[in-house]
Amino acid sequence: MSAETNVPATTNVDPALPNTELSTSKSNEIKQSSLPINPAMPGTEGKNNAPGPIHFPALPTDVKSALNTTDDTITRLAKLLKTPGGLASFLSTLNYGLYIAAFAHMQAPTRAQVLTTIAKYIPGRTMPKVAPGALHPTDPSTPLLPLALTISDLRTTLRLTGLIPLYVLLKTLIKTRNSTKDKIGHTIQLAQCVSYIGFQLFENVAHLTSKTVINANWTNAKFSRLGGVAKLSLWSCRSWAAGVTLEFIRLFREAQMAGENGSEYSKMTLEQRRQADKKWWAELFVATSWYPMALHYSIEGGIGLNLGMIGASGFLANLGNFMKAWEGTK
Repeated sequence: MSAETNVPATTNVDPALPNTELSTSKSNEIKQSSLPINPAMPGTEGKNNAPGPIHFPALPTDVKSALNTTDDTITRLAKLLKTPGGLASFLSTLNYGLYIAAFAHMQAPTRAQVLTTIAKYIPGRTMPKVAPGALHPTDPSTPLLPLALTISDLRTTLRLTGLIPLYVLLKTLIKTRNSTKDKIGHTIQLAQCVSYIGFQLFENVAHLTSKTVINANWTNAKFSRLGGVAKLSLWSCRSWAAGVTLEFIRLFREAQMAGENGSEYSKMTLEQRRQADKKWWAELFVATSWYPMALHYSIEGGIGLNLGMIGASGFLANLGNFMKAWEGTK
């Protein structure tokens, strides 16, 4: 039997309304007089019962400040990423920062080791029993390292165009070799530019070969004297290390020239000298920060740097450029 046969014709299907009668003049219409009237709430008789505006409590000051800071940071980051230099400094700083974080994550004590260490300093606390191997995991891993390597691969891809500005710099140095006053300094810069061209060229070929853009057989044939594909990255880092080494020589030559009578440095104002000195020390700091990593990657087997040391080297070297680019987003 269907449910419809159990419902009387005059039964109201809305439980919020009382039973209604069918109008004799108009079928299926509900009489207006039969609709219920909402009674007034006690104490509100004769008053306007329309609801007032909703009042939301004000945000706490610290929450509002945090939201404003986050919004400002995201806006400045968007400005930073629009410029090639800002993007490069951000990715580089993030990349090496992740190396440090990944190393710390892999070396961090396990939960069992933390509990054991805390128990040593609580009077009357017995040492908790832990399973063998819980204090020193046999295979420490972290998801931060794959992320760091992904960003590193992205940075290498973005550097594929690096030969273009290096070519322009080389052409400029060749054109100005006869007009420069400091022949020795000019020669140092020329050698440094050639070293960086070698770094970029070898890196580009090795990277494109690893992506199968360039056939490995071609790379092995053209660079057989250097060891083929397997050695290209090594020679790329050796060229980079040569460039960083020449940076120390360039800075020494610059300081030597500044001390001579009648030099451009001697003609500067006190404020100009202060800015020149600041720039010189900043460039020395960057070269010093890069050098351990450059040596590590230019020697087969490295010089013993771990992931954390490599991250610290690159992070410190890039920090100045990143802070300068960040200040420019204000």
